[in-house]
Amino acid sequence: MLLGVHLIVRNEADVLERCLKSVKAFADEIIVADTGSSDETKQIALRFGARVLEIEWEEDFAEARNKALLNARTLWVLVLDADEWVDCPAQIGIQLREELKRTPEAALRIKMEHMLDTDDAGGKILNEAIRIFRADRGFVYVGEIHEQLVRIAGRGTEASRKVDVDGPLSQSGIVIRHDGYLPAAMARKEKAIRNERIIARQLSKRPNDPFCLYNYGVALCQLGKLDEACQAFGRSLVEVRLEAPFRPAIIRDYAKVLLVLRRIGQAEALLEEETLQYSDYPDLFLLQGDALRAGGRLLEAIHAYEAAINAESIGRGSRYLAEAGAGNVLAHIALAEIWLELEQLDKAQLLFERVLLEKPFMERGYNGLAACHHAAGKSDSEIYETLLSAAGKQPKGELLIARSMTRVGAFGTALPLWRKLDSSLNAGEWLSENVCLYARVLIGEGYLAEAAAKMNDLQIWPANENESRLMETAIMDIVLCSWNEGLKLNLKDEGILFLKLKDDDHLVLVSIEAAVLKLSAQEKPQAPWQESKAAWGRKLLERAVALGMLHLADQMVQADERLDLIFEQTLYDEGYKDAAAERMLRSYAATGELAGGQWLRLGELLYIKGLYSEALGMFEQGIAVSELAEKEPLQTTRRLRLGAAAASLRLALEALSLAGPQDSRTWDGSWAETDAVKLLAALQRIDGLGWRTKWNGVQRRRANGQAAEANFLMHDR
Repeated sequence: MLLGVHLIVRNEADVLERCLKSVKAFADEIIVADTGSSDETKQIALRFGARVLEIEWEEDFAEARNKALLNARTLWVLVLDADEWVDCPAQIGIQLREELKRTPEAALRIKMEHMLDTDDAGGKILNEAIRIFRADRGFVYVGEIHEQLVRIAGRGTEASRKVDVDGPLSQSGIVIRHDGYLPAAMARKEKAIRNERIIARQLSKRPNDPFCLYNYGVALCQLGKLDEACQAFGRSLVEVRLEAPFRPAIIRDYAKVLLVLRRIGQAEALLEEETLQYSDYPDLFLLQGDALRAGGRLLEAIHAYEAAINAESIGRGSRYLAEAGAGNVLAHIALAEIWLELEQLDKAQLLFERVLLEKPFMERGYNGLAACHHAAGKSDSEIYETLLSAAGKQPKGELLIARSMTRVGAFGTALPLWRKLDSSLNAGEWLSENVCLYARVLIGEGYLAEAAAKMNDLQIWPANENESRLMETAIMDIVLCSWNEGLKLNLKDEGILFLKLKDDDHLVLVSIEAAVLKLSAQEKPQAPWQESKAAWGRKLLERAVALGMLHLADQMVQADERLDLIFEQTLYDEGYKDAAAERMLRSYAATGELAGGQWLRLGELLYIKGLYSEALGMFEQGIAVSELAEKEPLQTTRRLRLGAAAASLRLALEALSLAGPQDSRTWDGSWAETDAVKLLAALQRIDGLGWRTKWNGVQRRRANGQAAEANFLMHDR
C-alpha cells in the first residue's frame, strides 16, 4: 500500500473524528496507537476502519511512535496528532498520492498552521515540518517529547550517530492545521503540566541540552512561569549551535518573553544582534519594532517594521517558525499606529485601510481608522459610516464597529449598536470584555444603574493578567456606579472580593479584606489577592476620573488629602487638562512648590498652546525638582528633558523665521531654510521618543472640551 496515517492518542474523542475524516479519502491505512483511553476514542477509530494498537504509556512519545512504525504496512507514513487535521480537498489528495509515487525523496516537509485564537482574526503560527516519510528507510523517532525523526548512522547503539531527517516541501498543496495550542484545549488536557514534567526529567539527565531547554521554556510560558521561561531560553541560546534549525525559534520566543516582562533593553540588545544573523526572518524585525516602540524610539521602530516587510519579500521565511502576517499585515498595522501617534494622519489612514482590505476582521484596524478620523476632526456619524463601509456585510461587523466607536468615545453612536447586539448575540458571544465595553457606554451616556447591573452579571475568573485586570476594573466600576447613584452595593458574593463601606456617606473604604481568585483547573487555592488601602485608594480615584465621575474623585480627595497630587495628574492624563492646570496652579500659589510630574504637565499644556518659552521654563523647573527628588519616576525626568529639548527646537525655529532681512532682494534665505530642515528633523526625532501624553479618543474629546462630563459633574439622565 502507498500511504498510511499514524496517530498516538489518549482520550481524544472530542477531536479524533475531525482528524480521521480529513484523511479517510486518501489514506490506505490508519494506525491509531492508543495509550490508555477511557472515553470513546477507540470506538471512533474503529468506526473509521483504523487498526488500533494498545500501547502502554511510558511518558515517551518517541517510543510510542516507533511502536506504531513497526506495524506499518505502507511505503509512506503521514504522522498526525489527534488535534490536527489535514486541509486536503479531494484533488489535492490525488496530487499527494501521485507525488509520493514519483518522488525520489525519502521525506517531505508539510506546511502547518497552529491556531492561537478561535476568532476569525486570531493569530496563527506557521511552520514546515517533516510529516511524510518512507517507512522502509529505517527512520526512527528520538526524544521523550517533541520527538524528532532521525536516521541512525554507523553501527552499534553507543557508537551510532543520529542524523536529522530533512526533505523538500511537498508540492501537493497539503496543509496540516492544529488547534491544540488554544488556551481552552491546553487547560482542558493539561498538556503544559505534562510537558513540563517530562522535559524536567529529560533535563535531569541532559541538563545542557539546548533543545530540551528550549522546549522547557515553551512549557513554562504556557504555564505562566515567565521568569523561569526566560532563564531556560537564555541557557538554551548559550548552549545551542549556530547552525541548529531551532535556534531562530529560541530567539523569537526569548524576545517575546523579554517584552512581556518589560525587559525592553535586553530585548533590544538581543534583536539588534540576531537580526544581522537572520536578515530574512520577519518575526525578529517585528519584535525589534515592538521593543523599540516600547522604549519610546518610534522612528527606529518604523525602520524595524519596514525591515520586517522587506524580509517577507525575500521569500525565504518559510524555514522559520513564524507568526502569520509578521512581515505583512502585522508590520503594516504597527506602522499605521506609529504614524497615528506622530499625527501623520494621511499615512496612518492609508495603512489602516490597507490592513482592513487584507484582514477585514482585524479589530486593531477598525480602532486605528476610527482614531485617525477622530483626530482629523471627523464627526461621529462620519466615523461610523467609514467603519460601516470597511466592515461590509461580514457577520461580526456590527460588533467590531460598536467596540471601536466605544474606544474612540463616541458613546451616543455606540449605544444603539450595543442595544441591538444585546438582543441578537448569543450568550457565548458575550465575552467579559464586550460586557465591560457596553457598560462603559452606558456610564458615558448616564445609565449608571443599568451599567452596574450589566457588570454584576459577569462571571470572571481570571486565568491570565488581562482577565485579572478586567475583573478588577469591573468591580471598581460597579462600586463607583452604585456609589454615584446612591444604590446599595450589590456585588455578588461568589468569592471574587469583599468590600466595606463607610458609615452614612457611602464613601468606599478601599481596603480589600480578601479576594479569592479561582484557582487552576484542579481547584487548588492560591494566595489571596490583597493590596494596601493606599494602593486601592489610588486605583479607585484614577478609575473615577477615567469614567468622568469627578465629583466622586473630589470627595475621595477631601477624605484623604494624600490623593490630591494623584488627582491633579490623573485629571490631566485623562484629558481634563485645563481643570488639572487650575488645581496645580492653586497648589503652587498655596505652597510655592510643585512635583516634577506637575511641572511636566503644565509645561506640556503651554507647549500645546504654542507658548514655547514659557513651556521651556516649566520643563527646566521640573528637571531641577526631579534631580533633587528621591522618589521621582525616571520616566518623568526623561519626559521633562525631552520636553525641554522640543521647546528649545521650537524656539529656534521661531527665531529662524524672524532671522535676516527677508524682505531684502539680496538675501535668499538659503541658510535659514537649511537650518530649519535640520531643526524640523531633530524635532521629529524628539517627538518620536514619545514624551507627549498619549490621549485616546475619550480623553481627546475632554481635552478639546467636547465631553459631556467635562465640568466636574456627571450629567443626569
